[in-house]
Amino acid sequence: MKGENRIQCKGTVDLPNELRDFGTRAGKIDLNATLPNLKEITASSPQPITGSAKVEGQIEGRNGTIVVNLQADGGPITFGKDGAVEKLSGKLTATKKMSARVWDKPYYADLSSDVTLEMSNVRADEYRMDSLHASLHSANDLVTIEQVAATRKQNELTAQGEYRLPADFAKRSDQNGRLDISLKAPEAGDFYVADSPNKISGPIQAAGQIEIKRGNADGQLSIFGSGLKARTLGIPNLSYQCTIAKNVLYLNDLTASLNDHDFVGATGEVQLEEPYHYRGKFSANIAKLATLQPLLTAAGNDNVLAGSLVIDWEGEGEGMHLKNSGKLKVVLEKGRYANAQSLQANIDASYTPEGLDVPTIFFRSDKMDFQAIMQAKGSTLEISKIQVDQGQNKYAAGYISLPFVWKNIGTDKAVIAGDGKVIATFQSENLDLKKLSEDVGAKPVASGLVNVKLEAHGTLSDLGATLDLQARELRSETFPKFEPATFDLNLSAQKNELTVNGKFAQSKIQPITLEAKLPFNAGKVLAEKKLSDQTQITAKIDMPRSSVNFLRQFVPALEQLDGDVALNVNVNGTIADPVFSGSGDMTVNRARATNATIPSLSNFKARLGFNRNTLSIDQFGGDLAGGPFKLSGDITFPKLTEPTLDLHLTADSVLVARNDSVTARANADIKIAGPFNSASVTGNVAFTNSQFLKNIDLIPIGLPGRPAPQPPSSRPDFSLPDP
Repeated sequence: MKGENRIQCKGTVDLPNELRDFGTRAGKIDLNATLPNLKEITASSPQPITGSAKVEGQIEGRNGTIVVNLQADGGPITFGKDGAVEKLSGKLTATKKMSARVWDKPYYADLSSDVTLEMSNVRADEYRMDSLHASLHSANDLVTIEQVAATRKQNELTAQGEYRLPADFAKRSDQNGRLDISLKAPEAGDFYVADSPNKISGPIQAAGQIEIKRGNADGQLSIFGSGLKARTLGIPNLSYQCTIAKNVLYLNDLTASLNDHDFVGATGEVQLEEPYHYRGKFSANIAKLATLQPLLTAAGNDNVLAGSLVIDWEGEGEGMHLKNSGKLKVVLEKGRYANAQSLQANIDASYTPEGLDVPTIFFRSDKMDFQAIMQAKGSTLEISKIQVDQGQNKYAAGYISLPFVWKNIGTDKAVIAGDGKVIATFQSENLDLKKLSEDVGAKPVASGLVNVKLEAHGTLSDLGATLDLQARELRSETFPKFEPATFDLNLSAQKNELTVNGKFAQSKIQPITLEAKLPFNAGKVLAEKKLSDQTQITAKIDMPRSSVNFLRQFVPALEQLDGDVALNVNVNGTIADPVFSGSGDMTVNRARATNATIPSLSNFKARLGFNRNTLSIDQFGGDLAGGPFKLSGDITFPKLTEPTLDLHLTADSVLVARNDSVTARANADIKIAGPFNSASVTGNVAFTNSQFLKNIDLIPIGLPGRPAPQPPSSRPDFSLPDP
């Protein structure tokens, strides 16, 4: 065993002349295991166990019977992320009659056993129990759960039952069995740790029985609760009642009342064997959505919620094969979320195994309207009468028809047909990005006006399509100093080739352009769910030499930044074997922050070379407040999407922190190697030529008669602000 752990076995056994007689001879073995460090022997398991345990016992053979007596004790023990047991005790006694023909009988023949288990102060994830007791008895094929009891303060969960062991485990589901459970919880919240965000508090009672005979299940389960609270949401009444008859579960009632008017309810039935046929109804009527406000607040969302919501669903089908039929209706009135007010929504949908029909999709707020009609029938998905309005302005309109076989959902057949026809027209003019975000209750990340135009025709395997996107007066809400910019993007798919042209322009820099071409068969890409690794690529990114001063838009802490940057990169080859060419370089004569304690950068030069599948760092270094640093190495692309790093960083007495109390310099020798997602970092970092300053009164000087200063009551804290 590893480390301090010890397992010792000693005894004698009379060996038989034939293996089939093993166990019929006399023998006795004493077992003693002392395990003070369980972590050492469970370190390789998915959930290592820490703590200590001890096992003692005896295995004895006499008069053709094997008798086993084992006792295990341990604690405290921890397991998993948040699992713990303060004290554990278990006992096993078993007897089995042995004979020369024992190997011809089922494994449980002539076997009887008793198992008891006691645990105290149990914690599993966010759940707590004061004690857990279990006792089981077996006689031949009958296993009896005499009692399982989990207690927490006044709460108690108990279970009893029995099960007939199968001779063939492949037929285990056909065995007879019975299980009775009972929960009496005056305060269910006691089962949770005090700070659990998922705690459900209040009184809950539950009782249930299930019996299985020859593979058919019968039984019932009921749950009742009152005055419940989940987070800060109150649930005055909760009821659940179901029965099981001949492997069909009948949900007679599921109702959660939120107040005198608001409720969520469901009824139905489901077959507990393939193909899992079901039939059911669900309804939610919430006259005051503000009732759910506590759930948003508890999740860290402080947006205001209001209005009324009605949801009605009725359907049936087969869960295994997704052969379903049903109707759904959603109505939202006088809603409010965040800054969006007068919210209104109406969705009316029906579906069968043959198709989907949504004649009404309508959303409205005081600032925006959206409406459309959706239908899936045969081999076509059609979204028509798409319209987005902001106030009196009609910002977007369109029509989309795609090859989509609704009845193939959930089968091995293709849902999207590569030879199916595509028709799409969509146009948006002067769409206000900031206003759109605010209208849907989201925090704006950018502002500006966007024009989009899409035209598509043909089939997925021979698609003809163009997409034009123009963005003007683009600004960033994250970077307030970001100068207005423009962005143009054109995508064109013709004769199985995709062409991309893009341009980003801003007053601070020269225009950045992107050009790319690659084979593109939309039907094949959708079928394989990716671009082939052998896809040929031709791409170019170009940024004429520009001042690096534009970076101050993104780093407001920079007071001075002087230098230039240029980039010209070509990509050819395939995704699996890219071929790079071109170069990029940057010069920073001086960079200084507004905070004088942050080291300044000077004489920085970088030159990058692109050759085949390698990005080489030909030059990358400068001075950090008088201390030189250098980065060398390369980045290879065995595959365009999987870069591999081989980098080496050295630094000599670079300034890393400076203020009135500290001047810290460091030497560094660090290597980064391996795939980007799992690279290893090795090396050394050491402080050098550093000074730590603090005023100390060696001789107290003050006015005559003034008492000497007292020493500090505790050791002073030390930190490196703004390193």
